[in-house]
Amino acid sequence: ATRLKVSAYGGFVAASPVVFFHLWRFITPGLNPKEKKYAIPFVVSSVILFVGGSGVAIITFPKALNFLREVVTDMVLLSDSRH
Repeated sequence: ATRLKVSAYGGFVAASPVVFFHLWRFITPGLNPKEKKYAIPFVVSSVILFVGGSGVAIITFPKALNFLREVVTDMVLLSDSRH
């Protein structure tokens, strides 16, 4: 089940540029020039923020997992010592 989830999420991430491109091509004909003027900076900033957030997640995720593993280990050791 875990391999399937990882594969599905990985596939979505890999396919997302194509999906977003087609979504943008679908939406833009309905926008007037003034709306397009506001939409383009929004899309560009969204992409930049997404990439930045992904980078922060990649950096912090291993540290967070190690912290949680230590907390759980300490909790298990404390509960064992009480019995």
